[in-house]
Amino acid sequence: MKQIVVLSGGNYYSDLVRIEQMLPGFLSKHYQVLFIEYPKFSRIIRLIAGKQTYLEKVNNQLTVIHTFGLLPCGRSVAQINLLNHRLNYFLVKNLINKKYLLLSFTPEAVLIPLLMSGANRVYYWVIDDYVTLPFWNNPWQKRQFRYLDKLMVSGSDRIIAASTTLYEQYRKDKPQTFYFPTPADLSDVKIIDNEIPGDLKAMEGLKIGFIGAFYDWRIDIDLLLKTAAYYSNHSFIFIGSFKVRKKYLRDRLYSMKNLHFLDYKKPEYLSLYINAFDVCLIPYRMNAYGISAYPVKINEYLYAGKPVVTTALPALKDLANRKLIYWADNNRTFIKYIGKAIRENDPELKKARKKTASANSWQARSAALLKLLEQ
Repeated sequence: MKQIVVLSGGNYYSDLVRIEQMLPGFLSKHYQVLFIEYPKFSRIIRLIAGKQTYLEKVNNQLTVIHTFGLLPCGRSVAQINLLNHRLNYFLVKNLINKKYLLLSFTPEAVLIPLLMSGANRVYYWVIDDYVTLPFWNNPWQKRQFRYLDKLMVSGSDRIIAASTTLYEQYRKDKPQTFYFPTPADLSDVKIIDNEIPGDLKAMEGLKIGFIGAFYDWRIDIDLLLKTAAYYSNHSFIFIGSFKVRKKYLRDRLYSMKNLHFLDYKKPEYLSLYINAFDVCLIPYRMNAYGISAYPVKINEYLYAGKPVVTTALPALKDLANRKLIYWADNNRTFIKYIGKAIRENDPELKKARKKTASANSWQARSAALLKLLEQ
């Protein structure tokens, strides 16, 4: 059986259930998969203390390498990043077959030339505008990223882009760039009407919700505060990790009695909350991150038939053109569209949303992905 080596820019286990966490399990049904995490310095303590293993066998076809950094600050200091990546490659190289595909979610694959040159094909999978993320935040990190990204574009055989913005950006330098919006895992989603989770029952008014990590660099907090004030009789519910760096913003959010932050929920329970929402939100900031983002949660919302109000993310414009979502290009329109979504009552529209989401599920898109990896 063929092998795929997946190089991640983060962790295998994460509150953010992204394609980096979903893809290895799917691929392991068709390939031997070796998933290599980003080498974090903090992980070396856990390994030494015996709280984590270096090699984890998730199933017969999927092995995860919980790599470690010998020194900290790898993404700020290029030489340290190089050392940490090459050290871990030396430790795992015997697990890599003679013939394999390399699929990298980070440009740091170029730090391991033997891994790049030994692959039958190299895929650079771009799911975000990576340089906008917090771990490429300071000037030294951004400088290193741009250098590595340029080398990765040149050294890869194909690029897979998750949004239309990223596709247009990367195909300028690499014609072999393919647009592949991240599929949603809808296999365990259950649509149960009128079942409300216990922690939502006491909330007043209609339930307007968001599923996903609440980070200040991602979420338009000013928009949310204005929206919650306008719809003060309804409850706004946010399910996921919460990280807002500025205290005055945290205080303003916590002072709004109709804003509820419920923290992380296991993926198998999320559909219960989505089912209970009257309106779903994607209130992303229209910064460099938002312009390039493709939020997979859109398919989870649509599969439940829910009306979705989103900021003007380019990746979702087609859904707006098809009248499946409410796509707001300013704060006033966002607030107005929530009212329109609340009044919505169209069974056929619900069916159309579910059909659209089903077409972008792992179950529906698996053949297309396997074809892309093999062509």
